[in-house]
Amino acid sequence: MTLRIRDVYDRKDSVRPIVLFSKGNTKGKLATQTIPVLEDLRKYLTDYHPPKWANYLFPGRHGKGDITSDATR
Repeated sequence: MTLRIRDVYDRKDSVRPIVLFSKGNTKGKLATQTIPVLEDLRKYLTDYHPPKWANYLFPGRHGKGDITSDATR
């Protein structure tokens, strides 16, 4: 799943009330989807500070793209 910082945080670096999943990242790639940000997740995202140079919420090694599922294992 490729999440960009702008999908989760607004321009003021506040957590959005919803997370945006662009259609290219959804099953079937038919439409953009949104999910509400529950309070527990909001707390984690508020405490998480992605690198300022990153475009992705969870950047890959050396800032090249997003983190892969293999890297999380």
